Amino acid sequence: MATTANQTLTALYPAHLDTVKAHYDEALAAAGYDSIAIGAGSNIFLFLDDQSYPFKPNPHILQWLPLLQHPESVLLYRPGRKPRLLIYQPDNYWYAPPELPDEPWAQHFDIMTVPLLNDIDQALIQLDGCVAYLGDTAQWRHDPPLADRNPEKLLKHLHYYRPFRSGYEIQCSLVKLSRHQRHVVERDVKHPHPRVRRTDHHLCGGGTSTMGFRGGFPWWWIPFPVVGSLGEPITGK
Repeated sequence: MATTANQTLTALYPAHLDTVKAHYDEALAAAGYDSIAIGAGSNIFLFLDDQSYPFKPNPHILQWLPLLQHPESVLLYRPGRKPRLLIYQPDNYWYAPPELPDEPWAQHFDIMTVPLLNDIDQALIQLDGCVAYLGDTAQWRHDPPLADRNPEKLLKHLHYYRPFRSGYEIQCSLVKLSRHQRHVVERDVKHPHPRVRRTDHHLCGGGTSTMGFRGGFPWWWIPFPVVGSLGEPITGK
């Protein structure tokens, strides 16, 4: 079952990625930017401790690919070019680094592993043209202009498409849901509304508002195979 589901997701992913690119092309042009850097987010460490809270990736980067365990990584995108993914992979004696992506979606990105945060900073500094920075501002250590960090006009264009899900996103939603939950999802896909998200209410415990969350992320941002009751990733193994 899991293998079949992942084969379906693999088949649907290219069209999904093309849709995401088109939305970003439109948003960048409307906001006056040449390219965008999307941060995965940073680890938040406990006070006086070397352990961190569970990592929750930036949902914007998850719309592109399921990069779930790689804080400080950055996705670089310029319209017309292959997306470039800088994966932070520190050489740490005490902690085993997360595995590098080897899923079928990886072929759609130029992937580079980076051992030092300074290497990521230098790559961002060398970007030419007008660059928008999307994500937790703490990740941008090279201090880009404040106006270019999560610019409102760009975000408004991207968020307009929140209620609309690609076939890939819908399939991700359905893979491990119960029969009743599938009915709810299919109903709301047929009758989307930017304000009324009935599915959030049914899938998030029955007491949430339109800003309901599931598995640590807003439900309408489910663009990756994390749909189990505990948010466990679905693999083809």
